[in-house]
Amino acid sequence: MSATIRVGLIGLGWLGARHARHIAAGRHGTRAVLASSGERSRHVADEVGASWTADWTAVVDDPSVDAVVAAVTSRIHPAIIEACASAGKPLFVEKMIALDVPTGLRAVEAAKRAGILVQVGFQRRSDAAYLRARAAIDAGEIGMPIAAFSCTRDPRGITSVSVDSGGLLMDLLGHDYDACRWLIGDEPVSVYAEARCMVQPELEAQGDFDHARVLVSFAGGASGLAEASRFARYGYDIRAEVEGSLGEVEILGAETIPFVVRTEASARSEVTPRLRDDWFWNRFQDAFGRELDTFIDAVRGTTKPAATLDDGLAALRIGAAAIRSVQEGRPISLEELQ
Repeated sequence: MSATIRVGLIGLGWLGARHARHIAAGRHGTRAVLASSGERSRHVADEVGASWTADWTAVVDDPSVDAVVAAVTSRIHPAIIEACASAGKPLFVEKMIALDVPTGLRAVEAAKRAGILVQVGFQRRSDAAYLRARAAIDAGEIGMPIAAFSCTRDPRGITSVSVDSGGLLMDLLGHDYDACRWLIGDEPVSVYAEARCMVQPELEAQGDFDHARVLVSFAGGASGLAEASRFARYGYDIRAEVEGSLGEVEILGAETIPFVVRTEASARSEVTPRLRDDWFWNRFQDAFGRELDTFIDAVRGTTKPAATLDDGLAALRIGAAAIRSVQEGRPISLEELQ
């Protein structure tokens, strides 16, 4: 492999275009060489100096591509994982890795048989505040983790739900499932979920919701509460909290990037103000760049992926269990989804 990692890009939409620009900037020894997208996004390939194709399989098969970065709808992700497995190409793929557990399992098994490196795009694991929180937990500052809370509250509603996204319980909450599991440091065993259309009743006809709470029970007895809302009119609200036997750690709202640890003996915090414009990108721009750089380092063999396919599969199982829990009105054991 050359000193410069030549990256093939699948998807040049809102997030894919930003990934493409980061790769093309080359600050981490990368170059965008080939990209696939719809015709409407073709100009992004020109912008980053990459050749363009409408066929994403051509990106995977091209011998000039050392590694693949995919940011498309979740329904296509399993096929991309399996194609990269067949081609022996390292892959960065956005969450979710699939929309149902059997399909996800087949893709994961294909990647593992081929022995390829895959990193899943859970960018909160690469966010400065989340990393500090995890470090405080690992250092024992709050004692044994007992309960986690993670929420995603978007500041605007949506008028339609893409059938390829998985909806609120699978797509929007995916990061929160992963955050609870990653911060608690244990494996989920059961899920109970409630979801409603409180503000946008028109979403019900599309099989989706505008608010949900998902309770995740972990093997060691800890719990995680994941919450999502599509109508936080006060602003983009991303928060997380872990209560431990000796204290708690908090990651507060998106208008700042704060990190707080409280114990019986002390309290400390760090706060970095941020503007509200371009709320999602403004909050996580650094994390998106850091996770791509980690992937490139993993391709070079100098580090491990920030999130693996097993992490992606765990979040997928929680999402599938949450959907089934809402449908059946009962807790769902993850053993039922094997």
